[in-house]
Amino acid sequence: MKIWSSSKHAEYYFVKEIEVGISTLGKDFPLQVVFVDTPGLSDPVAYRSDLTKEYIRRANAVFVCIDAQKIQREEIETISSVFAFSSDDKSKVHIIATHWDILNDPETDWAEQKNYLVKRLTGKAFFDKEAHATENIMYSAAFIYNLCRDYDSLSKKGRIALKRFALNFEYELPADLRKMKDKTNVAVIMKVIREKLAANYKKLLSREIQGKFINIIHNFNRVAKEKKDLMNELMEASRSSKQELEQKICEQQTKRDVVRHSAEQLREIIKQVKFKTKTRTDLICGKLRLKLSEGKR
Repeated sequence: MKIWSSSKHAEYYFVKEIEVGISTLGKDFPLQVVFVDTPGLSDPVAYRSDLTKEYIRRANAVFVCIDAQKIQREEIETISSVFAFSSDDKSKVHIIATHWDILNDPETDWAEQKNYLVKRLTGKAFFDKEAHATENIMYSAAFIYNLCRDYDSLSKKGRIALKRFALNFEYELPADLRKMKDKTNVAVIMKVIREKLAANYKKLLSREIQGKFINIIHNFNRVAKEKKDLMNELMEASRSSKQELEQKICEQQTKRDVVRHSAEQLREIIKQVKFKTKTRTDLICGKLRLKLSEGKR
């Protein structure tokens, strides 16, 4: 599956989605709960980036994983984008700082980092209260958790990594495996998933359906109002058009009357001109004939 999920392979850029199963969940875990590992908001493939935005909007819970060693401007911008797409319910956003165990002094360094994140992520665009931020910002050391879980079948490299972790916190192997697993904080994250989400999936589903129903009613009312307004506009336009048409007809009639009157006047003028011209011509011709007659005598 690596060639389809790693950006180091060309095939990665043509993948639409990858569906996998989780075999480690308990039998009592609700089948209605679906986990989606989104491609990311900055995925080079626009389709997958848009898909991530849509999943964030629709999800009942969003877990944003950031590297505990790299809590910088870029990570804050990513978190800000997630909050922007979760504006309907910001409390569903959970921040998970991974690789906690690689910090120089995990407990002290994390205390400072979490304090910074709580203050930075509390406000109008983020968590409403510091209490929500404190509860929803967690660390994890999943790699160490897996090493503890698979202790009996670890490779030499795995055992060295686990021994190094045990030495940092003065644990004894294998006696303190349970304490070490608890230290990774994975159990706390699983508790959030089980108690906040899995146990309440019916309530969450009901709320989601109710929200969709309210949106449908809102859209129906909006469309109905738009249609009503459009019909009113058409009726008003129809009345206005009729009045405008009657006004234009009246204006055209007036223009025709003016033209007709002007034509009649012109005809009368031409008639008078013809009459006067004929009279004048007859007079001139009469005088010419008289002159001719006198000349002959």
